[in-house]
Amino acid sequence: MGARDAIAKLLVGAKRTDLPTRAYHGTNKTFEAFENQPVGYMLDRGLGTHVAADPALASSFADRWIKDKGPDYFSRWTKEVKGEPQILPLRIPAEDKFLPAVQHPYSYRTPEHAPWQAIDHDEYAIERMMSEAAYRKDPDMLARYLVEARNMKPGEAAVSARSLVEGGSPVDAIEGKPRNLTEFVRNYGGKPYNDADRALMTDLARTHWQDQGYAGIKYINTSPTEAGAAGVKDPTSYIVFDPKHIRSEFAAFGDDPASMASSNLLRGAAFAPVGAGVMGETYDQYKGSQP
Repeated sequence: MGARDAIAKLLVGAKRTDLPTRAYHGTNKTFEAFENQPVGYMLDRGLGTHVAADPALASSFADRWIKDKGPDYFSRWTKEVKGEPQILPLRIPAEDKFLPAVQHPYSYRTPEHAPWQAIDHDEYAIERMMSEAAYRKDPDMLARYLVEARNMKPGEAAVSARSLVEGGSPVDAIEGKPRNLTEFVRNYGGKPYNDADRALMTDLARTHWQDQGYAGIKYINTSPTEAGAAGVKDPTSYIVFDPKHIRSEFAAFGDDPASMASSNLLRGAAFAPVGAGVMGETYDQYKGSQP
């Protein structure tokens, strides 16, 4: 077999059939692989990698929000990062592998509103989903939240946490007495007050959904500067839990099983772009996200 035939055989049918969905990511960096970031205050950023269905949305993210993390909050708004914005064309799992975010419509929604203008904010909607999933797995974490956020005594917090998870009414110390955990999270949110529990919540929620067969979360981007940017027609976005489920549009795969488990964007590519051999850093989402 000649070299030309060998290359043709590699390319034909070499695309991963489990990654059929096109998506895009805006960045100013060059890197080999995405990497899940440590959990910060924004829980959805630690859940996985955010990508967009519309390249114009990814472009708006790259153009507007690529800021230097800096030593403090305000520097992220004022100090630009060096590097040219670029849009990465990607492949991610099929649509049915993504759990739809529960973003309730607002009562004032009218036909004039775009889909992203009158529904729950994506960050808060996803955090509520994470809270409910994680608290069902670990009621003791919910008890700690009730102590820290609702000023309950530890004993009654433990009773209320168990009652909420089991679907009963909590003790009177919770105003309004939500009848179950879903109502409680809808009313109060439930984001933990301490770093350890925020990290635990993120891990528990991600693992719970992965065990159900999901590769990520599908949501409607509600940021006016992103979903509302010029040229954006589709505000659909995704969080991909595992970097191994993200590949460059230009990656191709042979029979090497290691390619399936790798998080390298071009692993198995028939042709690597110039410079691919020297890319070494992973993408820090905090340097490409809103404060």
